[in-house]
Amino acid sequence: MKNFPTEVVQRIVSNLQDVKNPHYLFSTLMVNKEWCKVSVPYLWELTLDYIPDKYNSYKCIITYLSNAEESSRNFLRNHGMDLLTSPPWSTFNYPTYLTSINYHHLAILIQSYLSKTNDDNNDDFISAKERLIFQELFKLFMKKSKYIKKITIPDTINLDGIMEDIPFITRYNGASKCLRGLKEFYCYWNFNGSFYKSILNICKNIQIIKIYIDAYYDVEYLSKLISIQSNLKQLKIEVQEITVGSSIIINDYCTPIFNSILDQKNSIQKLELINFSFQFADKEIFEKLINCKYLRFLSIYKCKFLESLNFSSLNGIPSLEEFYYCHKIDDYFPENLIISLFHSNLRKIKLSFHTMNIIEAIIINCPNLEILKLSTSLNRKNILDIFSS
Repeated sequence: MKNFPTEVVQRIVSNLQDVKNPHYLFSTLMVNKEWCKVSVPYLWELTLDYIPDKYNSYKCIITYLSNAEESSRNFLRNHGMDLLTSPPWSTFNYPTYLTSINYHHLAILIQSYLSKTNDDNNDDFISAKERLIFQELFKLFMKKSKYIKKITIPDTINLDGIMEDIPFITRYNGASKCLRGLKEFYCYWNFNGSFYKSILNICKNIQIIKIYIDAYYDVEYLSKLISIQSNLKQLKIEVQEITVGSSIIINDYCTPIFNSILDQKNSIQKLELINFSFQFADKEIFEKLINCKYLRFLSIYKCKFLESLNFSSLNGIPSLEEFYYCHKIDDYFPENLIISLFHSNLRKIKLSFHTMNIIEAIIINCPNLEILKLSTSLNRKNILDIFSS
């Protein structure tokens, strides 16, 4: 093992990297000094992606605080933090390896760290410390990480103490350089436009966006964020409608979002729309998806008012291979839309409902179909007709 070329060791270590099982890499740290040097970056680049355990995971906060600048350490001490467990040095410059940030996991780690090192159990005091540590850690990450490729912001109560700071992560020194290489962005918290505005001029190379929005928010900056990406491949948007009294607050978020999707017509490959309401949308917006020449996967889940749109000129999306459609039981079923998407390249179809017209359209237009999933039963003759055509 001592004579293995570095490239071979890197290949071995990279194949052992598993976000669900980080302990797979622990043994490689013990082989020799060379293996340790190769393994540490792989182990620490996904530190905040690992699911924290309740015993030892908090120690990575201790290690990160050892890498913090003295000004940050003094700031934390002045606000009652005990940093005796975090000496001002470490064997490696661990923050430089970080490439992924999961805010939920980071919050758990900070809370666990405070529970182990803090004697004051006052909730307000703990919450204030949690926020201060979050701020100083982000200063550290933005300044020292070479690049952050993935950010995940779940919808979870553990983020309450730090939510006010999340929209302003770009204010830290080094954020422009660090976030410029962001490739994956998952946000399931209901932010208003200020958050998307804050990253708009920095993050232009995102390839995967999966987000959750409120129907009453202005989507101007979100649409701009989608529009300016240089190579967006996957987009998933789930909409939450807000009810006040007996009225549902809603606006036309569909048209600006669809227009931004069309700006990605030469790159978008996977599109998932959940709980969209097309009530106030431009009537022709759905037809324009035919211009997305590389779109291979389309999922429409519990979207409403599709009957108000035009589909007459939609005659299949050229590269579409997988199409999923699910509707609420009492909602309109857009038979014409579904049929208009059928063509010879489709390999997989999943529908919450079907009609005989749809079955006949599948038989005629989808000769290369491999998988068909229907929530409603299909008689034997139809099955034979589909797969013998």
